[in-house]
Amino acid sequence: MIASPAFHPTPSMSVGILVFLPKVTVNIGVVSGKAIFGPPLDEYWKKKLEEEAAAKETDTSST
Repeated sequence: MIASPAFHPTPSMSVGILVFLPKVTVNIGVVSGKAIFGPPLDEYWKKKLEEEAAAKETDTSST
């Protein structure tokens, strides 16, 4: 029976893993952040834009 050699990562493999992992964690963070904060933020910005538009309208009509 031939024993398989033990897995020994080369330096280039470990650098590749170190480069790949931050990308994965950023993607997971962005996706989960949008899922958690997306709807409340959309509602907030919609309300904020409406308030600004009303303020501009009031400002324009008063001058």
